[in-house]
Amino acid sequence: ADSNSQDKNGKSPILYAIGRNNKNNLEILRLFLVHGLDLDRNEKGMSLRERIISFGNPELNRVIEQFENQ
Repeated sequence: ADSNSQDKNGKSPILYAIGRNNKNNLEILRLFLVHGLDLDRNEKGMSLRERIISFGNPELNRVIEQFENQ
């Protein structure tokens, strides 16, 4: 599957996957990142990185930082 695909409304699967609070969000984000998620892709005026940060979950932000610093 393409980590960067969009639905007919232009929304990325990662936002559906981690847009709700659940215990697997960190692992889901890691999997998307490992499979090539483009955090810089613009989606309705914001990058995916900005959208994920806007969820206000410091653990998600930490996953992004760790992945980018590898």
